[in-house]
Amino acid sequence: MQHALAEDNVISVKGKIEDREGTVNVFGRELAVLDVSSAEHGGKPPVRLALPAHRITEQSVRELKRILAEHPGDSPVHLSVRSARTTTVYALQAKVDATTIASDVKGTFGADAWTGLA
Repeated sequence: MQHALAEDNVISVKGKIEDREGTVNVFGRELAVLDVSSAEHGGKPPVRLALPAHRITEQSVRELKRILAEHPGDSPVHLSVRSARTTTVYALQAKVDATTIASDVKGTFGADAWTGLA
């Protein structure tokens, strides 16, 4: 949960607020990082893809570029690259048709590569 409390993250906290003698305390019970990137892109939620770092090769990058080019649209694309210690999320330049791209992504990279829409 501590990773969510980072600069520039937008979060949602569910909990309890207490006001005792003019002192306000907030007790959080649930915390979630909110994805507000769709607001930056005309309201379209991003397509989310995920690959382990060891699968990022020249060939896989070529295949991903081909798939992105074959499904032009209005949805931005976020690619999560997972290593043993970290996950880095890249906002790709491409915009795709979220309704048609899933089958190509799953067929090429496996079902785990498609994490859906935000």
